[in-house]
Amino acid sequence: MPESTSEFIGLAGGLTVPLASLTLLWALENRGLNLAIDGDRLRVSGPGGVKPELSDDDRLQITKYKYHLMALVAYVPPENTTQNNAHNTNQKIGVSDSK
Repeated sequence: MPESTSEFIGLAGGLTVPLASLTLLWALENRGLNLAIDGDRLRVSGPGGVKPELSDDDRLQITKYKYHLMALVAYVPPENTTQNNAHNTNQKIGVSDSK
């Protein structure tokens, strides 16, 4: 897990988070863990909703990046405006997108 918080990644729509928080999210998901927001809490559950086995380092990293993880869990990417504009333009001039 990268320890440096100086590396950030910007996602479409303006969300910017430390790369380490995104890497942590991917690592947890690859282990089959689910993250969910419950009010101001971040819930971590295992497959089938069972209590996950987390190491001390897992807990430390989750605590460190809690608010970034919550932002990633809540993140909804904006629609692809370029593709939508092309679709709308084609519809106006009578061109079909279907193949």
